[in-house]
Amino acid sequence: MEEPLGRMVRVDKLIYQSLADLLRAHYGRETVAITLTGVKCSPDLYNAHVSYSVIGDDKAAAVSFFRKHGKNIGRGFAKAVTLKRHPKLHFIYDDSIKKMADVDRILTQLERDACKPLPPIEIKNKTKTKVRTKPQSHEPQN
Repeated sequence: MEEPLGRMVRVDKLIYQSLADLLRAHYGRETVAITLTGVKCSPDLYNAHVSYSVIGDDKAAAVSFFRKHGKNIGRGFAKAVTLKRHPKLHFIYDDSIKKMADVDRILTQLERDACKPLPPIEIKNKTKTKVRTKPQSHEPQN
């Protein structure tokens, strides 16, 4: 008997591949800056969350694109793929690529700063004098 998790991974990959092909074939110019980053379909096949990222700072245009063409993309997907049910597609912006680029930029800056010579450090010799204190006796006082 097949494990359900393996089936869902295959369904997610199928949806991802067919959506990528559909976007490239029918919406090529409008989706040049959009990258699909993943698909997660519910086990009952009613909903699928499609994550996407945007190259550059054109997030508003991508959100507008998916609002405008989301239903047509879903219809085209349903015609292209044979499944028991065709899930409703929910397009979700994924900013992980932008965050990775920010982390990479910070690490590069730190690396550049680490290669710069450090300014000379002045070391002052301070002699410490020990102050002797009389040991306190722990004898009870009368």
